[in-house]
Amino acid sequence: MTGLRVSRSLESVRTGGADITCITGLSVEVKRKKRILPSDIISFWHQAVSQAEKEGDRPVLFMREDRGDWQIVVALGDLVKGIEKGQLPVTLDYYSFQEVYKEWRK
Repeated sequence: MTGLRVSRSLESVRTGGADITCITGLSVEVKRKKRILPSDIISFWHQAVSQAEKEGDRPVLFMREDRGDWQIVVALGDLVKGIEKGQLPVTLDYYSFQEVYKEWRK
């Protein structure tokens, strides 16, 4: 997707840090469950934002249900200028996130 080779950080389990730490400027949390409920998304997002704030990075949440498509959650403030970062999560599909990520890298 991004042309980057990534791997999951084993430290995330021990220290509660981001799941993927090798993408500069992003704090990536990854979740996969059989069924993802709205309450799960809220919890996952809060975790992603908390981790990103510690590192001064943008929070990004990759999530998917078993046999489902990846959904990527980002902060609206990272898409639209003038809105506070870390607030108002927006869910994107895989291809939309690709376009957003290209813009962030410029």
